[in-house]
Amino acid sequence: HGHGHKVSPTNVNYRANLEALKSLGCTHILASTACGSLRENIVPGELVIPDSFIDCTKARKGTFFDGTSSKYE
Repeated sequence: HGHGHKVSPTNVNYRANLEALKSLGCTHILASTACGSLRENIVPGELVIPDSFIDCTKARKGTFFDGTSSKYE
């Protein structure tokens, strides 16, 4: 989110971050996030694996596909 945490999550250029990692030779990424739960049986600090994901950020692109090709490179 930039120095001083001034960039909102919607405005972080995640695609540029991925391209930078790729250009440095990165082949695998393990991503994590922090969130809360409304379930009392899931306590803070517990590891969970979600089976669904709701992304309410509407302003950022969610794919690298630009509509020009369907070929995987």
